[in-house]
Amino acid sequence: MTERLRQNLDVCTGTANLTEMRRLCEETVDLVTPELMLRKAARARTPAARAKYARRGLDASRLDRDTRAMLLRQLYLSLMERRDFSGARRVGEEMATLEVLPDVAHQDVADFQDAPVPITASI
Repeated sequence: MTERLRQNLDVCTGTANLTEMRRLCEETVDLVTPELMLRKAARARTPAARAKYARRGLDASRLDRDTRAMLLRQLYLSLMERRDFSGARRVGEEMATLEVLPDVAHQDVADFQDAPVPITASI
């Protein structure tokens, strides 16, 4: 366990005053990583929560291609669940350009290209 996490646990048990706790809470903001947001998005119970965590992860300054692709996939799934098909298509196309999980990304995009009628009309 890192020293910072140990300090935060100490704050929770009451060994620090409120001023110290606020400062420590502000310092823990950098512990929110894209990987953590991906984990939260994958475990989310609602499409709105899945989208929220995926977008938070995508907003990170440090983001590798693999994590970006998986966060985009979570966002794609949330948009499909909410029946935002135009948004899902855009995210699917962006995912395909990353060339990570290409079979999944291309299948997502192909779902829209194979539809003989607009997908909203067929539902």
